[in-house]
Amino acid sequence: WFQLLKGHWELTFKSLANALRTCLLAGRLACAVAIVDDFPSATISEQKSFSVLGRNVNVLDKSLAPADENSEEALEWDMLRQQARAYSELEYLVHAIHALAVWAAQERAFTATNKTSASVPSAMKKAKMELDEAMAPLLTGILLQADDEQDQLHLDKLRNIYMPEVLIAYATALYTAGPTISRESYIESMDLSVAIATEDNGIADAFTQAGRMRELVKLFAHASRMMLVMKGINGRVRKADKMGKDLGVWEIGSLLGGAGTGVVAAAPDVS
Repeated sequence: WFQLLKGHWELTFKSLANALRTCLLAGRLACAVAIVDDFPSATISEQKSFSVLGRNVNVLDKSLAPADENSEEALEWDMLRQQARAYSELEYLVHAIHALAVWAAQERAFTATNKTSASVPSAMKKAKMELDEAMAPLLTGILLQADDEQDQLHLDKLRNIYMPEVLIAYATALYTAGPTISRESYIESMDLSVAIATEDNGIADAFTQAGRMRELVKLFAHASRMMLVMKGINGRVRKADKMGKDLGVWEIGSLLGGAGTGVVAAAPDVS
């Protein structure tokens, strides 16, 4: 209905955010995926921006923003992005959940055939690439800004429920991608540990609130151990200017409350 009306930028994005938030709080993931598929924020932006800017443009794409950040148009872009922020951030979360489902289906089909890494199908590699892309926005910090106290309660609940679950699943995906697609996935796992530990994105706090920090640390310990094993087998692991290349990024013992500094011998359950 909103797509049939000209303008109404703020009302449209607010209504879509409310619908998506309701689906996620109720665990209706299929419905959430359907909403973002039918109403992608980029398309809605292009349709609704004309009434404000006099042209159809995806305001959410910062690369298209006016060069002069202090111009009147640039200020209008900032205002429109702020009004669309809640929906676009929830959309990021739904895209990440969907990308995980696609990866899981590809990985499950591949491992069931007991094939070697040399025969990894292009669809599985594509699923891994799209998974990495979908996760990137989540690591910058989402669902942190609310319009009011009630909205903040909903966002906090969504962040504490979904962020740990999604990122633990992603860490597991990186672990399973190591022996199948590329050892680079172990380096990516170390990068993920650093991103989660960043103070201003609220992710570590979500893990603490959900009581799942121990589970996360064990996953990173497994990835560190496998990285060392692969280094021993193959002589070396590629050195790169990646922020997580240091295996000592996380002090395992201190994060587990002094429970020990060793890693668990068995591989994590990635079924």
